[in-house]
Amino acid sequence: MLKINLLLKNIIRRSGMTQGEIARETGVSASRLSRIIHGYTKPRKEEEEALSRLLGIESAELFQ
Repeated sequence: MLKINLLLKNIIRRSGMTQGEIARETGVSASRLSRIIHGYTKPRKEEEEALSRLLGIESAELFQ
């Protein structure tokens, strides 16, 4: 079973967007986004929603 951060990395890679672009579009700071992607912290509910909306996935698919 893949960890959430590995799934998120894969989805971001497939999106063709950089972490900086995703940070700007979601309002999540670049440093916080990096910590989420690398599995050091879990995203807050509003961050989950913003990431899911931008990446075109259901929040439950990734964060539940």
